[in-house]
Amino acid sequence: QGIYFNAAGNIFSCNGFNATVDTVTTTRVKSPDVDPFLKREVNITSGYEGNGYDAGLFLRYSNNNTSIDQKAFTDDDNYRINFIRRMAGVQLNKKFSDKFEMKFAGNWTETNRNDLNDSSLLNDGKHYDRSYSKEKYWGEQLSGELTATYTALHYNLTGGIASVQERMNQDIYIYSAAYDPFIYESHTSLDSINPMFNTKSIFIHGIFEGDMISSKWHDFKLMGGFRFQTNTIFGNNWAFDINPSFVLGEHSLLYFSFAEGFTNPSLYQIYATDTYVPWDGQPGTNLSLGNRGLKTEITASSELGLKGSFDEKWDYQFSIFHSNTKNFIDFIYLWDKNIPVAQIGTDPNRDDFRGYRYLNIGQQVAFGTEFYVARKFNDKFKVRVSGCLVNGYINYLQANASDPSLAGTQVQLYANGSYLNENVSTKGLIRRPSTMEMMLNYIPVKSTGIRFDLRYIGPRYDAYYDNLLGPMGALNRTRMKGYTLAGLSVSHNFKNALRMQLGIENLFNLKYQEILGFATRGIGLHWAFSYNF
Repeated sequence: QGIYFNAAGNIFSCNGFNATVDTVTTTRVKSPDVDPFLKREVNITSGYEGNGYDAGLFLRYSNNNTSIDQKAFTDDDNYRINFIRRMAGVQLNKKFSDKFEMKFAGNWTETNRNDLNDSSLLNDGKHYDRSYSKEKYWGEQLSGELTATYTALHYNLTGGIASVQERMNQDIYIYSAAYDPFIYESHTSLDSINPMFNTKSIFIHGIFEGDMISSKWHDFKLMGGFRFQTNTIFGNNWAFDINPSFVLGEHSLLYFSFAEGFTNPSLYQIYATDTYVPWDGQPGTNLSLGNRGLKTEITASSELGLKGSFDEKWDYQFSIFHSNTKNFIDFIYLWDKNIPVAQIGTDPNRDDFRGYRYLNIGQQVAFGTEFYVARKFNDKFKVRVSGCLVNGYINYLQANASDPSLAGTQVQLYANGSYLNENVSTKGLIRRPSTMEMMLNYIPVKSTGIRFDLRYIGPRYDAYYDNLLGPMGALNRTRMKGYTLAGLSVSHNFKNALRMQLGIENLFNLKYQEILGFATRGIGLHWAFSYNF
């Protein structure tokens, strides 16, 4: 009981390495350089606890500076990002009795991101690409939530209300003289729009034991909840989940869950003002990149599983899952509806492009299975194996020519270059690999532990920009190879409360790509210690 106070600071500096994969010996931009990273954080927490109350506040500040590359396989020596996050919050908990308590939490968050890409030095070391861009992104969120919890012998109920306000802005300036004497200059901002929305919700969640009905239902438990939300842009939405489970014997549990939730489009997807005016004098569509007619994405997910233990040495879990997202939002190109697809972009004296837009255009489905098995051989040696096998597809629906949000244009997917004059299906999900892991723990003496890890990432699809997919180019996909990483760590507890740990990552110094075109770290050594007093 009493007043508590905690303050912490952290500075992390990394010299970095070239984050792109160098596949050629001569590039337009100067030879690849390293990409350093600097992070500074301050956290302050203070409060009071006692007499059934727990009240506190926190302040957090984070400032990150990093150098990044232009894109996959392409280095950039003058592309820098500064990201600042400020956070403040209060919380008040009051326990009225052993059965009833209430909590309030309020939070404020502000983020600022500044991107600066100055002219990059070319390969000759004397000239620059004569391009400059400066981008500023700002966001703010203010939230409050009040909850009440009542706990009885065979059930628990939690309900509450919440309110969230989100705002954003952006300012982008681009200048290019790369094709002198033709100069390109653009300045866009959302100052006049002031993008924001407010969300209010009410929710309830319960845990109910079968003993509420009868002692014969002792092995049954039901968890479930409901949330109703109203948003100033998207109107009313609701979500729910239900999770029954049943104990089988003494050491096994059969469970099932089904949930339906929603994801609102981002403020950028709604308010982005970018528009396109045909250069040949033809009338444009006046459609912006942002689409205020976007619908909320709705996701239904389910899981069926069995977990437990036996022989006091084995632990296991096995489950299958499925998720289905409707109203899937994607980025599209718009083209003149009067030009046949085969002729789009073929006439240098005619501009067929009509802009770009966000659109509810498809359905994404993911399914698979997860499992783990752990075996304790004795007090010194334990092995755990786990895995996740996943697959899926995306169905894109034929574009509706009468849709006012398309202004009678033809739609081309940026995701794969297909024209939506008919339904299109894409098998396999981007960057969703199947995985396997094995962990061995060995304790030779009470104060020392040794751990060996193997992690396998299976083959998976990744996307890359292909300028041959239509006049503007689009994303193509390639199948990435699987890889296996190994790690080893040793920890030791000293009698004087000092703990030390030594670890080796990527033990065999494997060269691999997690994301197409970007490099990953080789073998690494880390050392840490802590002292409790």
